[in-house]
Amino acid sequence: MKTYWNYTNGLTQLQEWQPNCWIQVTCPTDEDQQMLEEKFSYPDVVETSSNLAIINIGEGHASLKILARSSREDMKDYIVKTLESCFNMAGMKVETAGSYGGWDPNPDSEILHLLLKEYKELFDKDGIIQVDHAGLECSVILGKYPWLDVVSLGPTMKSPHTTTERALIETVEPFWQLLKKTLADVPCK
Repeated sequence: MKTYWNYTNGLTQLQEWQPNCWIQVTCPTDEDQQMLEEKFSYPDVVETSSNLAIINIGEGHASLKILARSSREDMKDYIVKTLESCFNMAGMKVETAGSYGGWDPNPDSEILHLLLKEYKELFDKDGIIQVDHAGLECSVILGKYPWLDVVSLGPTMKSPHTTTERALIETVEPFWQLLKKTLADVPCK
């Protein structure tokens, strides 16, 4: 069963999907699954998530720290409002802080297509496009300069944001070659 919710001017139920609305799916049917896959650009990629990061309990109080993130700003706002609503209903005080914007990658990006062309020329194989819902520097840059065409690229990282984070050394040189060649070939605008 699908229910559509618009949150622009208060929470109102809609009869059909519109941009900037939430989709609540309960016991999804095959039709529901097909509709969700058609609405979102990257059906096999996590778009929005939250994780319970830190719990502090003591002296009659509990403090929870939850990280909400999404590739789409509207969906990040949705998950934050949903969590806030749940905790408010339980009589808990909610504070939000430390947010960074979502970044919905542009599959029609000129710079992305240039990178793929350069990659093919350098390494004689197709590049791999990966999408991540984590907060990347691109979201911060686009928050200030929304007209820019941005991509994120780098050498292969293992265990990022952990004490065992490391770069695969054999991927650094190919990354450096690709970056230099692409920067040399970027057209002036």
